[in-house]
Amino acid sequence: YSLFSLWRSWGIEPVAVLGHSVGGFVAACAAEVFSLEDGLRLSAARGRLMQALPPELMLADFAREVAPVTFSPPRLTVISDVTGRIATNELTSREYWVEQIRRPVQFVEGMKSLQAAGCDVFLEAGAKPTLLSLGRECIPDRGEVWLPSLHPGKSDWQPLLESLATLYVRGSRVD
Repeated sequence: YSLFSLWRSWGIEPVAVLGHSVGGFVAACAAEVFSLEDGLRLSAARGRLMQALPPELMLADFAREVAPVTFSPPRLTVISDVTGRIATNELTSREYWVEQIRRPVQFVEGMKSLQAAGCDVFLEAGAKPTLLSLGRECIPDRGEVWLPSLHPGKSDWQPLLESLATLYVRGSRVD
């Protein structure tokens, strides 16, 4: 979320977001489905409860964690990591977030949905470009641009500024 906020502060606004697993919480926060505070609380509860056994109890406990959350419709396009398709009001359902823990990530379908929506620049807001590598394998190459935020073994500023420069050259309005 910090990287997403940094990009946004530079004027880089996403057309769509896709989270992978716990990244789904970040995507929802970015789309203002719930607050950062709720996203952090749910993410921490998810991690803590996933260590608990048995998992059926874990889902019931997580449902109780989700109960007080205030939801809003997404303010930008979110690709669901549960379905791999554009999500709308299902993101405002407590049941969705319980299912999000239980169901496998539909990353391939999500990448296909992004490409079908016309996305041709993929910016990973993560600590390393793992999902960029996976993403390239999921969709046919149509000249997409794959940009990392950070990269292990490089100074933090190098990949950030190189990616920012690429976005600028491609016509993004940088603040």
